[in-house]
Amino acid sequence: MLLKIVIAFGLGVAWAEEQIPCGLPPFTGKLPEKQGIEMKATWANYTKGSCDDLQEHTFAILDTLTPEERTVVFGAPPQSDSFEHEGVPMFIRMMNPENKKAFDAIWLNSGIEDDVKHKKVSEFAKQNFKGDQLSNFNSWFDEVRRHKAAVDERIAKLSKKAKATLKKIIKIRAQEQDILAKMSKEVARELHGLI
Repeated sequence: MLLKIVIAFGLGVAWAEEQIPCGLPPFTGKLPEKQGIEMKATWANYTKGSCDDLQEHTFAILDTLTPEERTVVFGAPPQSDSFEHEGVPMFIRMMNPENKKAFDAIWLNSGIEDDVKHKKVSEFAKQNFKGDQLSNFNSWFDEVRRHKAAVDERIAKLSKKAKATLKKIIKIRAQEQDILAKMSKEVARELHGLI
């Protein structure tokens, strides 16, 4: 039986056809006891010839495995870089590398005052984004401005001592952002979940 397998690779999808051999699967010994017994019973009376029904039943048995059991039988699933996209706005994911670098040079620059940064990033978007990317940017940027206004309102209500402490913390966080912006992908993978 020919089985079409869909293999997802990030943004692309590849189609492959694979001939699945008839007979007791070689991983049967790794199955939990219940599924192992059922798998052996399924293939016990198989004789050479068509095995579509038996393979269908094999897949039904495999569908009963928990994710942990699947890992024991087939090994861990391939590592994904999907964490790199967690919380990343769509307009950024749609950027070409040159625009991403230029955008980051503005947005991640802790030496630029927020008002100047917002003006520059808005001008950059108008010059470099179109259609859905521009629309997505505008939605994101509106949310950034709303959030900033709410934060500014809270800051205005702080005591002098609290404002001074906040200023020190902001300076430290700017240094942290500078370090994170310069971090390689390899280091980011190692530190994922720790920072």
